[in-house]
Amino acid sequence: MSTRGTKTADWDRRTWIALEDLARNHPDAGIHFQECEIHSRSKDVGSTTAEWFGELLSPDPWFEDVIPNFRTLSKNNLGPGIDSATAFTSVCINTAIYLP
Repeated sequence: MSTRGTKTADWDRRTWIALEDLARNHPDAGIHFQECEIHSRSKDVGSTTAEWFGELLSPDPWFEDVIPNFRTLSKNNLGPGIDSATAFTSVCINTAIYLP
């Protein structure tokens, strides 16, 4: 996910609209909705992966009002070693169907 306030964040927002339409209205496109969870561990802070996932791991991400069902998961429901987590509906693209 792109960084807040950038041109790429605007691109992400506009791309979501198109992907959501395909998943909802064109099942033959090879795109379907999928529930996602993103887990954050304090031991990963500063790692390349944590930097790349920075906006996804943010407690207040810019896209929380863009994608459906965004929510912060209760700490009581997280497994050992997981410090925080969010969940939301995303899309899964079957490239063998979508790209040809």
